Amino acid sequence: MEKDIIAGIAWESCFGRAIKKHIKVARYPKLDDAIPDDTLEIQDMITFAEANEVFERVRPYTEDQPLFPIHGILGGSILLLGYGPENRGVVYYLDFDFGLFELEPLEPFLEALLQR
Repeated sequence: MEKDIIAGIAWESCFGRAIKKHIKVARYPKLDDAIPDDTLEIQDMITFAEANEVFERVRPYTEDQPLFPIHGILGGSILLLGYGPENRGVVYYLDFDFGLFELEPLEPFLEALLQR
């Protein structure tokens, strides 16, 4: 129980700061070529408690990669974070119409996002 509380607090302190921030699509050429948007607004944080439910919902779209949902994007898309040996700490964008896109490692992603 204590571990869950600590994990939840760490989760929220790391990802909670990104709510209402905008991702510049042009920063990611493959994504920029595929979707019509110029920016993506992070609408909400998927809490540690909600993540397993959302994980099951997006699993068919993640190409069997070890990805965990972290944020909902305005319009219904989702940001995910890799947790496997090959993609640990890498941020992905899942658009249910356009597919799954690898963005970049978490640290530079958050640095760019939180500077705005």
